[in-house]
Amino acid sequence: MPQGAAAVLEFYAIESPLAQPRNAVVGQAIAALAGVSICKLFALSPSFPQLRWLAAALSCASATSLMALTGTVHPPAGATALIAVADNTVAALGWYLIPVVLLGCVLMQSVALLINNIQRRYPVYWWTPEVVGGYWNNKTTPIAGTEVGSKFALAAEDVEATGGHVEARRVVISKGLVVAPESMYLRPEEKLLLEALSQRL
Repeated sequence: MPQGAAAVLEFYAIESPLAQPRNAVVGQAIAALAGVSICKLFALSPSFPQLRWLAAALSCASATSLMALTGTVHPPAGATALIAVADNTVAALGWYLIPVVLLGCVLMQSVALLINNIQRRYPVYWWTPEVVGGYWNNKTTPIAGTEVGSKFALAAEDVEATGGHVEARRVVISKGLVVAPESMYLRPEEKLLLEALSQRL
């Protein structure tokens, strides 16, 4: 199993969204499931040895697509899907590969939690970088310049009162708070960067 590449992410690049527990565990499980499923499907054909290259490519591609759709992209998991088809020994494990992969992921996560929290903070988030229920908790007031959320008051030139709610015109970072326009799309890694900057103030 490609745990070496996962170790680089989980012990070195710990702030990357690709190294967080959801991606590391769920991404590997999805990849193992995709790899074993495609291997079993192609094994039904008598010409499986000649088509193994196609099955390997499809397993990696389908695992990548499924991880992208579920938001659990973990690059080493692509190799898990590939090995599930390409290696005879691993392919012989069949469905047992999935619990083996999950066990390896959970053990690595446990060690990463112990080692990385000695002088650093890991994980950055457990499941999602978004605040669950954040839409309902972030009430804004209709008067420009008043307190937004509960920690930071925006200057009048930074906000626009429209339709009974305050909209930020630019990104404002304060200690423990980041305010951005609702119309601005931020990728998870961009949100993590802004949050990290707000914690350093």
